[in-house]
Amino acid sequence: MTRSYRYMAIIKPLQPRMGRKLTLLVALGTWLIGVLMGIPYLLYFTTYTIEEENNRILCYMEWPDGISNESYQEYIFNVVFLVVTYVVPILSMMFTYARIGLELWGSQSIGEITQRQMDNIKSKRRHIISGVIILNGSITHSRNCCSVSKVCYADKLGL
Repeated sequence: MTRSYRYMAIIKPLQPRMGRKLTLLVALGTWLIGVLMGIPYLLYFTTYTIEEENNRILCYMEWPDGISNESYQEYIFNVVFLVVTYVVPILSMMFTYARIGLELWGSQSIGEITQRQMDNIKSKRRHIISGVIILNGSITHSRNCCSVSKVCYADKLGL
């Protein structure tokens, strides 16, 4: 939501912002999607005790059509989860920040430009590029770490 405010403020600065009702609907919709995405975790998680490791308890999903990694329902859920929590946010961030970056990159200074202003512009351009790379890299890395840990635990259970 923050990126959309930034996007609108930079790309269309004179256009009115979202009203109170629309803002509340967007926030409510975001919470509703989060709750709906969490329901399968509430319904299908179960525990398994590993006696060889001091009765260590692991938590994993057991779907109605089979155990984890053998379930078609889990496959569909994981694809939807990937799209909703990873692909859509990454693509929207890439689009909005690329448009913001292009808008700021191409903007001209008002009045006479000095060497110091040129140096500041070059520095800001480097910050824009590094910021986009760091933002996308950190989100991609955190998502991949979660996926790897899930695969490791499923492997440990023999699922």
